[in-house]
Amino acid sequence: MWKRLGLLIIIRRSSSATKVSSVHQALQRADGKFEAEDGLSILKNAISAAKSAGTLATLPHTSQYQSFSDSLISGLSTAPPEVAVECLQYCANHDFTYDKQLIKAAITRCVASPHELSERSLSSALLAYATLRNVPRMSEASSALAAEVSRRLSNGENLHPIAITNMAWALVSLNAWSDGLTLVIIEYLKKQLDIFPFHSIALLLWSLAKAGVTDKVVFSKATQLSCAKGATNYDQRSFLQIAWALATAGHYNRQFFDMLSDKMLSARGRGFYTPRTLSSTSWCLAKAQHYRPDVLDHIADHSLVRLHEFNSHDLGNLAYAFGSLNHPRKDLLVAVAERFVSDPQLLTNNLAHANIVWSCIVADVYPKQLVKYSLSAEALQQVSDRQHSTSHMHMSKTSMQVLQLHVAITWEHPELGLGDLLPWETTRDLLTQSYEAVMNHRQTSVFQRNVWRALEALGGGKQYYLPEALTRSGYIMDAELLLTMDNRPVLVPRHWYFRTIGYIRDVLLGQHKSGGEGVQLEPQSAPISEEREENAKNLSEILSSMEVTQRRKYINLASDWHDSAHCAHVARRVAVEADGPEHFAANCNHPLGRTVLKHRQLKAMGWDVISIPYYEWAGLKTGDCHTQYLKEKISKL
Repeated sequence: MWKRLGLLIIIRRSSSATKVSSVHQALQRADGKFEAEDGLSILKNAISAAKSAGTLATLPHTSQYQSFSDSLISGLSTAPPEVAVECLQYCANHDFTYDKQLIKAAITRCVASPHELSERSLSSALLAYATLRNVPRMSEASSALAAEVSRRLSNGENLHPIAITNMAWALVSLNAWSDGLTLVIIEYLKKQLDIFPFHSIALLLWSLAKAGVTDKVVFSKATQLSCAKGATNYDQRSFLQIAWALATAGHYNRQFFDMLSDKMLSARGRGFYTPRTLSSTSWCLAKAQHYRPDVLDHIADHSLVRLHEFNSHDLGNLAYAFGSLNHPRKDLLVAVAERFVSDPQLLTNNLAHANIVWSCIVADVYPKQLVKYSLSAEALQQVSDRQHSTSHMHMSKTSMQVLQLHVAITWEHPELGLGDLLPWETTRDLLTQSYEAVMNHRQTSVFQRNVWRALEALGGGKQYYLPEALTRSGYIMDAELLLTMDNRPVLVPRHWYFRTIGYIRDVLLGQHKSGGEGVQLEPQSAPISEEREENAKNLSEILSSMEVTQRRKYINLASDWHDSAHCAHVARRVAVEADGPEHFAANCNHPLGRTVLKHRQLKAMGWDVISIPYYEWAGLKTGDCHTQYLKEKISKL
C-alpha cells in the first residue's frame, strides 16, 4: 500500500523537473502492487507534475509509466465503476489523451455495469468521454451508455436537469443519439422542463437541434421559458445556443429574436462583440429570417473594427447574413472580401468563399480581387473537385453562385470588365448541377397553383403561359408569360410544354423519332438556324450529363432556350414570380437577398418581372380579383 501523504509532500516541495523525477521513482517502486484507488492518486500526481514541467505528452512513453499504466488498467477491471469515472474525469479535465489504452479501459469498466453508476457518475462519465479529444470513439460503448440513459428515463427516474442536459449534450457529441432516446427524452421534457434553469434549457435545445429533433411542443415550451427566464440574463453563450437551435430546427419565435437583438444593443451586451459571437448572432438572425436593421448596423460597425481577428468561417457567416437579409452594408462586404483574399489560408475555405461572393452579388458590389479569384482556373477547379464529395444541394448552391456571378459581370455590369465568359464546359457542368437540384427538390405550392389558374383565366387557356420555366442561367421562373406590343398573352408553342428530360434528350440525340406534335426546339417546318443548332447541342450536352434517375422528371424550357426567330412577334417576355412567405423576412415584409437578386438578374437578361407578394394575394378573395390584379400588374410594366 502506498504512503500517499509522503509522496504528495515530496511533489509539492520539489521543482518541476524534480516533480517528474520523484513521480517516476515512485512509479518504479510500485512493482504493480496497489489498489486501483491508490493507482488513481498516483496517476493524478504524475499528470499534475508532468503538466507543470511541460512533459505531459511524453509521460506515457517512459518505461516507468508504461509499467504503472498496465497495473492500473488491470486494477480498473475489478474496481468500483466510480473509480473509472473519476479517472475519465481527471484525464478530460487535464486534456490527458495520450494514454488511450487507459482511457479505453476506464470506459469499458463504466459500460460493464452502467446500472451501478449513480446519476451523477453516469452524467460525469458521458461528459468526460465526449470532452476527451483525439480519442477513438467506441460506438458500442456509446450505445450502451445511451441505452442506460433511455432505461432510466423510461423507468420514470427524475433525473436532475443539469444531469440530463449534460447527458444529452454528450450523446449528441458522441453520435450516439437514437430514435428511442428521442421518444423518452421528449416525454420527460414535456413534464419536467419548467424546472430547468436558463442555461440548461439553452444547452438542451442546442443538443436536440443538433440531433435533428424538432418536436414542436418541446421547442415552443422551451422558447417561452427562455423568454421568461432570459429577461434579466445576459449570458450571450446561452442566448446564441437557443438562437442557433431555433434557427436550425425551423422554430421561429419573434419575441425571442427581438429579445436577443435588444440584449446585443444594450449597454450590457458587450459579451456579443467577439468575432465569433458577432458572426454567430448575424448568422442566427439570417437563418431565422429575422430582420433588424439597427442590430445589423451595430454588428457591422463592431465587426469592421475587429475584422482582422475573424477566421474564414466567421467571415463567411458574417457575409452570408448581410446578403441573406438583403441589408445594404457595402462597406462591410468590401472589407470582408479584401480580408478574405489577402490571406491564402482563408481562401481554402470554399464554403466561406461561396458565401462572401454571393453576398457581394446580392449587394451589387464586385471587389476586383475577389471576382478575379472566383473566376480563376484554380477556384473553378475546386468547384469541380467537390462535385462528388458533397451533397447535391450543397453542390448546386455553389454552382448557382458561380452562375450568378457570371450573369452579374456579363449581363448586369459588362462595363466593369471584371471577367470573361466562362468556358462552355464549365457552364455546362454548373448548369447540370443546378438543373439536377431543381428536378430533385422543386415543390409546387398552393399559392403557385392559384397564380397559374389566374394566368390561365387571363389568357383564356393553359397554353398562354409556361409554368416552372427553366432558364439558360439556371434560374427557374414560377411562370413565363409572352406578351404582344399591346400586352396580350401569346400562345406558347405546345412542344415547349411538360416533356421528360429523357424524352427531350433522346430527340436531341436522334435516338427517338417524335410523333406528329414533335418535341424539337422549333417546329419541323421552321428553318434550322445556327442559333437553334447551338442551343440544341448545348442542351443535349447538359441533359446527357444528368443522372439517369432524372429521365422521368418533367421540364419546361424558358424562351431563352428557343430560337429567337420563333419569338419575333413577342414584344416582351415576363417572369411571373409567386413570392411566398419564405421570400420575405419573418417579422416584416422586407424582401430577402435571394429574391432581390433573382428579380434583378432576370431583368438584366431581358425579362420584365412581376412579383406577386403573398400578403397582397391573400387579400384578394375571388378568382376575378386575382385576374384583375394580374392585369393591373401587366399594365404597369
